Amino acid sequence: MCGSAADSGYASARFDGLEHESSGEYRELVPPERLAMTWRWENGEDPGESQVEIDLRTIADGTELTFTHSRLHDEDTRLTHEEGWNGALNKLERRRMRRKPLRC
Repeated sequence: MCGSAADSGYASARFDGLEHESSGEYRELVPPERLAMTWRWENGEDPGESQVEIDLRTIADGTELTFTHSRLHDEDTRLTHEEGWNGALNKLERRRMRRKPLRC
C-alpha cells in the first residue's frame, strides 16, 4: 500500500497497483500518536464511507499499534476488510523483522 496526503487533508491509497483505490479525509492527526480518517473505495466496491483510526503507543519493547476500521456497510464488508488489513499488517511486521525501510 502506498499513500499520499495533501495540505487539504485528503488521503489516497492504492493496493495491488490500480486494482483497488481508496480515498478519504483526515479527521484527526496527532503526531506521533493518532491518525483518524474517512475511507471510501473509488470504484464503488463498498457503498458509503467508513472510518479508519490508527493509534500508536510507546511500550517497553517498541510501539503498540491499535487499528480500528468502523462504520462498515455490513458483516461481509467487515470480513473482507479484516482479511485485507490483516494481510497489510502482516507485511509490515515481516518488514520490521527484517529491519527494511518502507518505500512507496
